[in-house]
Amino acid sequence: MDDPKGHRQVASVAWLMIRMIFLTIVAEICDAQKYRNYYVDLGGFPECAAANCITSRQLSPSRLGCLEANLTTDCFCSTAVTPLACAPSGPSDEDNCWFELEDWFAGVCGKAGRTAPVIAASGVPACIHDCVFFWLASQGCRTRTRNCFCALPRRVTVDAAEGCLSRNCSSSEQNTFKPAVWRDTICTLGPADASGGEHHDSKLPKWTPLRYREKSP
Repeated sequence: MDDPKGHRQVASVAWLMIRMIFLTIVAEICDAQKYRNYYVDLGGFPECAAANCITSRQLSPSRLGCLEANLTTDCFCSTAVTPLACAPSGPSDEDNCWFELEDWFAGVCGKAGRTAPVIAASGVPACIHDCVFFWLASQGCRTRTRNCFCALPRRVTVDAAEGCLSRNCSSSEQNTFKPAVWRDTICTLGPADASGGEHHDSKLPKWTPLRYREKSP
């Protein structure tokens, strides 16, 4: 004789299994869409840097340290350490072209579910946090992006960090932290998480467009 209660239990278990499978598939689809790999569309590229970047092939994957034949968001937004190195001038507090490039970069990568890698606060001793990041802001790197940090002259960056260290830290901290190694590790080719950077710092808001400053007459 059939047991209605047993049938209901079997049906209930089957329904739960189907529901779990469905939710797993949905989650996998969402994850795949969150970080999608696209070819980079150069439409809308800032005119102030177009001749320097596009026509000179500065944005070719091989120049950026990537293996792909075509420029993808995986390469451009994650692997490339200095994807904006083709800028006609380096970062500065009044360089509108640099700000335009970073805003364009953020838009391209944002569509692929990515954020601009930033310099991790955990990478430097607490005694020089304020000094180092204030200096970065004064150089035009107000959002601490790896794009900006690695575009600054190496010697200038190392000297600034060494100055912060000697003025603010104990002898033991000075002996432990090596500014040149810190800078070179971050600016070595490879994904942000493997080079001392982060995709975003918990103390920072996620990427927002930069506000342009009018150049002084």
